[in-house]
Amino acid sequence: MDVKRVIKLGGSYYVALPKEWVRANRLEGGYVIVEAEGGGVLRLRTLGSLGAEEKPRARVSCKGDVLRGVLSAYLKGYEVIEVSVEDSCRERALREISRAQSLLVGLELVEESDRELVLHCFIRDDYSVESLLSRMNAVSLTMLERAARALSTGDEALVKEVHVLDDRVDRLYFLAVRLIRSKVASPLTPPEYRVRLVDLRLAARNIEDLADTYEGLAALAPSIRCELVGVDLIAEAQRLIVKAIIEGGGRGEAGELLGRARLALAEAELPLPVKERMARVLDLLDDTADLV
Repeated sequence: MDVKRVIKLGGSYYVALPKEWVRANRLEGGYVIVEAEGGGVLRLRTLGSLGAEEKPRARVSCKGDVLRGVLSAYLKGYEVIEVSVEDSCRERALREISRAQSLLVGLELVEESDRELVLHCFIRDDYSVESLLSRMNAVSLTMLERAARALSTGDEALVKEVHVLDDRVDRLYFLAVRLIRSKVASPLTPPEYRVRLVDLRLAARNIEDLADTYEGLAALAPSIRCELVGVDLIAEAQRLIVKAIIEGGGRGEAGELLGRARLALAEAELPLPVKERMARVLDLLDDTADLV
């Protein structure tokens, strides 16, 4: 333990930081966050140099699963992703990068060479996690409505539309997770908002799972024809639950709507695959409502 003397200069007090700690954290000319805690504890957290130009980089090999590697690096907040390539796996790497670009907002291939493909993540600083959740929810509700129509009419064009919308929800979900993780890791994020980010992360996961379930319902349309029950009740409950998570408030009417939808589903004569997916929807909405 290193004991430091507190020195008064003018109207302020100063204490020297350990030289080795400053150098190890590259804080010359940088910044620290100072937080006063109970019991006489003062916590310092590194912020680093605000003028730093070096971007976080991740390295992915084309010999492995390129899509998974790029996706993992994106979600962890890396701004530069370098994919090492060889002749034997170059074409596959390019195909998987193209797929990653279709799923990940702001990901661009900016450099190609014989041995390396370089991706940059161009993400705006003003994205709001809450606005992304709101947009995910709106798109997933459109998927529910179109899945119900597809099952009623057998229209395969609607099935394709639902699939495209599910890709859109996935893009928003991956962006939301990236933003949440970066905000949790930032020393500038207040502790109370970190707790809220955990709830928003769980809500985002459930909305993405709902969208997948709605896509699964639509996929049944070519072989199953039926009228879904409780769709309006489910849609309104989902709107109310997500609104309460974003804006604050209680479960309110949503719980009663879910109860009515569950009763209608129990009484309906629906094909088993449809009934199972609808039950999954209700379970997910109950789980999401617990976050309110």
